[in-house]
Amino acid sequence: MPLRVYFSPPIRGTKGEAATQEDMKYNIERAAAVVKALRLEFGPALDIYFPGEMDEFVMKAYRKGYITEQQILDVDCDIIAERDALLLWTWEDEISGGMKIEFEYALNHGIPHAWAITEECSEDGVPADIVIYELLRKSIHALLDLKATKILQEDDNE
Repeated sequence: MPLRVYFSPPIRGTKGEAATQEDMKYNIERAAAVVKALRLEFGPALDIYFPGEMDEFVMKAYRKGYITEQQILDVDCDIIAERDALLLWTWEDEISGGMKIEFEYALNHGIPHAWAITEECSEDGVPADIVIYELLRKSIHALLDLKATKILQEDDNE
């Protein structure tokens, strides 16, 4: 059974409602590249949900007033509740408002979580991909170990 992870990077980032389409596109593409690499490495052992993959629909519905930011975050938390863990990644000085809500939800509901916080590393703002990837890999391995321990404990209790 795969480790089911909700991947939470900044989509609008710390700019919040001031984030432009270009800001969000950059953030989503950056996170999507990392998600792709993690899926390739972990294969069927990892089922990773990345909300940025559904962002086009969500943002169109949000801009048309069909859904509110709170409704989007409520659904995100519902999805987190169905996952084994929350994996947060940011490269900004602080986490975004949505990430804070997702983290607090996981914390308040006993959902395991792991962080990877990196900084911009080059003059053009591109992160050191190897650092990001290695931090996330270690976080996923720790979450896999935690899940295996939990399964063993459940087996011992039966």
